[in-house]
Amino acid sequence: MQLHFADNVVLVVYLAAMMFLGWRLARGQKTEEEYFLGGRRLPWFAVGVSIIASLLSSITYLASPGIVWRFGFGAFLSNLVAIPIDMVLILLLAIPFFVRFKFTTAYEYLEHRYDLSVRLLGATMFLLFVTVLMGVIVLVSSRALAVATGLPLVVVIGVIGVVATVYTMMGGIRAVVWTDVIQAALLVGGGLFTIGFVAWTTGSGPLDWYHVVTARDNESFTFFSADPTQAGTVVTMTLSAVIWTLTAHCANQMTLQRYFSTVDVRAAKRSFVTSIVVSITISFLLAVIGAALVYYYTQGPEILPEHFNLASGKDRDAIFPFFVASQIPPGLAGAIFAALLAAAMSTIDSGVNSWATVATVDFGRLRKKPSTGNRVFQARVITLIVGLVVTVSAIYLDGLTGMDDILTILPKTFNSLVGSMGALFLAGMLFPRVSARAVWPAAFIGLAVALGVAYSRDLLQLMDPSTHQAMASVLGADFTQRLVEKGMGFTWIILLSAISALGSAWLLSFVFPNKDLDRIKGLTWATRHEPSPFTRKKLV
Repeated sequence: MQLHFADNVVLVVYLAAMMFLGWRLARGQKTEEEYFLGGRRLPWFAVGVSIIASLLSSITYLASPGIVWRFGFGAFLSNLVAIPIDMVLILLLAIPFFVRFKFTTAYEYLEHRYDLSVRLLGATMFLLFVTVLMGVIVLVSSRALAVATGLPLVVVIGVIGVVATVYTMMGGIRAVVWTDVIQAALLVGGGLFTIGFVAWTTGSGPLDWYHVVTARDNESFTFFSADPTQAGTVVTMTLSAVIWTLTAHCANQMTLQRYFSTVDVRAAKRSFVTSIVVSITISFLLAVIGAALVYYYTQGPEILPEHFNLASGKDRDAIFPFFVASQIPPGLAGAIFAALLAAAMSTIDSGVNSWATVATVDFGRLRKKPSTGNRVFQARVITLIVGLVVTVSAIYLDGLTGMDDILTILPKTFNSLVGSMGALFLAGMLFPRVSARAVWPAAFIGLAVALGVAYSRDLLQLMDPSTHQAMASVLGADFTQRLVEKGMGFTWIILLSAISALGSAWLLSFVFPNKDLDRIKGLTWATRHEPSPFTRKKLV
């Protein structure tokens, strides 16, 4: 299926507008604080919208309709349960503690709390995390659009990666935040139009769609199961979501850089509340879109073509863009495709900007003499290089992810680093006894657990059958067979990784304790009210 000329015009106008905005916002950005943090004066509302545009919408906008097709509304229940827990932890714990510091990157905290080696460890883990994140997001977005529109995969990947990289390179964090605001508006507008179009063409409404979705034979989520081979339960998905969000607000430069760019802690809290409101709105919108498409292709005037194999994750992720390409009138379809491009670009711009910031600031500490050159120019060069490398590498990721859908690709790739990254910060904040010598092995224990759980099926199937028989004698034949055939459920990856990393850090602190507690005053939760040279003058 080919895009109409009017759709191409709309897409070109949108991409040109993003480039122009990046060029316009580049004016006057001559200092590091302006380029990396917007002079610490960015509006809290724009920051809040930008956070959710990069962390939520880029992943869920494509995945959610396919998730509704596969699971019904069960997958969204855990998100709703997690939100109140997130609000308590982020508003009372993460933001008040970390946004106090006058840092440019999150990993500066690790040097002051532990030492330079831990700072570089945390920064390296983040760079790996965000590099794989960007590659996966470019891939899953591009291949869904390619399936729906008939455009070559290489062309779609190139457009998403290059345009997002160039406007971010020019405009820095200001370009990231303000283009994300525009992109979030496109996401909401495109979703509302899709819902209205289905309602008008089928003469139905959300209540009809709800009944059809709930009456289908969906794959179900149980509330909880001790069987780790379950794909997911409400409890494990909720806990994984909570840990992911907490880590994003403690250890993820993509998020903390935005909070550091606000005026004070109060503004950062307002940004977070804004991101929650936008997150709930978009999540609800996407669930309704998914239900509308289930109704449209099962009860309405159209059916999915035979070449769509819904057992394939790729094809499930392409349901929404295929609907847009085949049913929405020309021109309007181009506007919705612009929203789909925005969903991917909002993560790419955040990723390359944060990558450049960490590479320039954190790894700049390795220089024996302070840099006297223009570090803004250096950051722009790094941004361009990283964006182009990610764009090229995304082409080769397709063979690694196979036929998985977005819901199962994410935990097995960059999310494997989440537990260990979070443990570096949470252990430093909560456990004053933890030293650098304790947290180093703990981080690798958490990473080993994450990879072991993520690839448990592959590892077990490589083992000799005699090993399976030995396991069956201990674990039982039925359970061992399920474990070998299915592996552990993806929702256990972050959960077990975080527990093992944080628990290991605490236990190892009794072997390698921190003996200089006076040095870390103001850098732990227990001493947060004590004077520290790293905190801002105005605290709220």
